[in-house]
Amino acid sequence: MPVLQKIGARFALWRMKIDPDTCIDCGLCKKHCPMDIKLLDYKEAGQRILSTECIFCDTCANVCPTSAISMSMNQFDVVREEHLRYRSA
Repeated sequence: MPVLQKIGARFALWRMKIDPDTCIDCGLCKKHCPMDIKLLDYKEAGQRILSTECIFCDTCANVCPTSAISMSMNQFDVVREEHLRYRSA
């Protein structure tokens, strides 16, 4: 089932977005993301969070001290490159 969900996630309209004008690059969102997504890399690239690993748990938005992260549905984008942090064993 997760494989089928990942395929659909590549074309999802709902995505998390980081406002570059409000973000202070504190890194709390990246530190607390349960899916280890490199959120600030998306901000630097000027993209919404395109990772198909994002589970919309809102943890990043809740820990952000400036409320720079929010859900957005204003555009259609397809996942090209994912910014994930891989943990070593």
